[in-house]
Amino acid sequence: MGKLGKGEWCRWHRYNAQGEKEQRCFPIGTIPAHDEGYSAWTQGTGTPSERALRNTREAVSRAHLGIPKSPEQRAKMRLAKLGKPKTLEHRRNMSEAQLRRAARRKETKNANSENHTQW
Repeated sequence: MGKLGKGEWCRWHRYNAQGEKEQRCFPIGTIPAHDEGYSAWTQGTGTPSERALRNTREAVSRAHLGIPKSPEQRAKMRLAKLGKPKTLEHRRNMSEAQLRRAARRKETKNANSENHTQW
């Protein structure tokens, strides 16, 4: 049997007795057999480990850091978020964050005015 091409296989995962995840690819339509000492195979990649999540977040952050967004990109991002409902907790958190930002701005403004007093 030759190497399977794109769209001819899917990923499955399972865990051993120590809780370590194993991932493999099997042809579409195939259901892998259950082995002793392992959990049953489950389709998909499963929950990523903390290390994998951290690596992914850092890589995405590095890839996008310092790249300016065009006005068209900004408009598309704005439209994607516009009208999405926010939970009461989310709205409260946004309000608290805005109050903290305003307080920081006020502190900075006061500190700058104290340093630049007129003689």
